[in-house]
Amino acid sequence: MSTSINPVLKTIMELSGIKFSVNRNSEVINEIVGLKNKDPNNGRKYIALFPGVDITPGDLLVDAKSREEFFIIATEHEYADGQWFQERAYYGTQEEYTELCLLSAPATETDQPGLIIDYMSYLDSLIKIKSSGSGQDFSALLPEVEKILSGNEISRGRLTEYSELLRENEWLTTALGTILVSWISR
Repeated sequence: MSTSINPVLKTIMELSGIKFSVNRNSEVINEIVGLKNKDPNNGRKYIALFPGVDITPGDLLVDAKSREEFFIIATEHEYADGQWFQERAYYGTQEEYTELCLLSAPATETDQPGLIIDYMSYLDSLIKIKSSGSGQDFSALLPEVEKILSGNEISRGRLTEYSELLRENEWLTTALGTILVSWISR
């Protein structure tokens, strides 16, 4: 896939782009141009960015003029006609952001019940953000993941009945993989 900048996106950013400072780990790491937007299909709010911009969940974008803060909780590439068109940096509430930062911070404790609550809360928040308006039912998956984390074994095929849901939602598969690897490596 090409990472060249689409002329339409370039023009839109030149005419209407907003300058943001990128804060990571409480430190300004970059200045970028982006545009506030909303997905018409599910209503999720995001900042549209040029492809290849270094943005990750947990970053804080601050509007250079208004000083408005945007708490980045997820990112996603958007493709158009086989080209990486833009980066989407989804933003959420300060509570969602704080939760994400706590989950991704190195654990200083090994309190398993607390970790399970953190993992489940993160997964629940992510599902609310990413699946808003999709009509898919994720409710049965959460208790199953909690059972896996509460037990001492992860067995092959444990999530077989959710394979279609996981196949249709790559972000969910990635999140579960991250959670499970983090869990078993403690």
